Amino acid sequence: MNGLRAFSIVIVALMFLAGCNPPPAEDTSGTGGAGAGTTGFMSEGDTIKIGVNLELTGEVASFGVSCLNGIRLALEEINENGVLGKKITLIEDDNKGKGTEAASVAKKQVEVDNVPLMIGAAASTNSIAISQVAEGKGIPQVTPASTRTDLTVDKYGNVKRYVFRTCFTDDFQGDAIAKFCWDELGARRIAILYDNGQDYSKGIYQRVKETFTKLGGVVASERTYDAKVDNDFSAHLSQIKTAKFDVLVVPGYYQQVGQIAKQARGLGIEQPLVGGDGFDSPQLIEVGGDAVEDAFFTTHFSADDPSEKAQAFVSKYKSKYGLTPDAMAVLGYDAMKLCADAIERAGSADPEAITKALADTRNYPAVTGNITIDELHNAVKDIVVMKVENGKFVMHKRVEADIPEIDEASNDEEQVEETVGGDGADSDGETSDEDAASTAEGQGDTEGSE
Repeated sequence: MNGLRAFSIVIVALMFLAGCNPPPAEDTSGTGGAGAGTTGFMSEGDTIKIGVNLELTGEVASFGVSCLNGIRLALEEINENGVLGKKITLIEDDNKGKGTEAASVAKKQVEVDNVPLMIGAAASTNSIAISQVAEGKGIPQVTPASTRTDLTVDKYGNVKRYVFRTCFTDDFQGDAIAKFCWDELGARRIAILYDNGQDYSKGIYQRVKETFTKLGGVVASERTYDAKVDNDFSAHLSQIKTAKFDVLVVPGYYQQVGQIAKQARGLGIEQPLVGGDGFDSPQLIEVGGDAVEDAFFTTHFSADDPSEKAQAFVSKYKSKYGLTPDAMAVLGYDAMKLCADAIERAGSADPEAITKALADTRNYPAVTGNITIDELHNAVKDIVVMKVENGKFVMHKRVEADIPEIDEASNDEEQVEETVGGDGADSDGETSDEDAASTAEGQGDTEGSE
């Protein structure tokens, strides 16, 4: 009797365990790639989840918060009609401006939240950290604002299959700065002060120097600082002052640029100040005051853009937040809208289908201008030059991008084999020691932007 009872208990227990652990669902995606069989990523009920991985605290929180504001505004509009008959839900996480945190957040969003798509980060170094997970897990990543040129390729020059951006690159921005100094300001000799601890700043510096030299100009002086430890730039500026130059180029971020401008003017340096989209925060004027008056910088958007689409966005943003949108806000908005469009075109929330749809994006009508994703997964789009006038950002001019011929074959399945797994990413999305060291270059507790 006891033996029969024990046998019955065992049978019941086995039946219970079998019910709790059904066999895995059959893979019907037909992709066979890194994203294959990810039925848990598709959608849950009436919602599709998207991960948002941004710098909501830390040194460049202004960028991350503005970007998130734009994303949320776009989401409200998207969910009025939904995507594929479903609503989109955001999984929002703060990477605190740290590359290590950005990677941890990405792993959590993929492994725990089961998102089929990630948006982020604003900072290039943080986006590179996310890309290690995106490549290892086979989940597409779209960065709204990271401009570092090599973000979308690995160290061998292979395109990262799952990594995309909806903003222009540092190379395009560096070219625009150099040509603006040469053509518009008549500069023939420039001085450059850049942050040697940030990939963004170094990238623009290198491109400006290369392009300006090709135009026939001379880089009369170049000095470096480290934003993580430096707040007194007078020694560098004193050295620069001794050189003969026409324009001071500072490819840095609004906090440091404001201080640099004040110290430069205090030393009697009166030459025009020119930089990139790292200037584009109201805090530039708060920190720099009159010292940043008449400064020029390249960026993604101007609230003064007279186009109907731009003014409609400005009106909606002001109504929701009581603020004039900056470039980061509209970049977040455009990225969210394009992601929803890609899911719609993909016909499902399958990561592989979304990846292909992103790569196939041509002339998407964004607020910042039409977006075409090229063979390197970069956005080909216009750039805007802004000027500080009477304590405000004023649109100076728009520089149109040349849309290249796209080799459609480069987005086909042949790309899967050479890039799945990413550069230095293990099969579970972990970053290898070599790439972790590379990603950590320029990182501190407060990562830089774009």
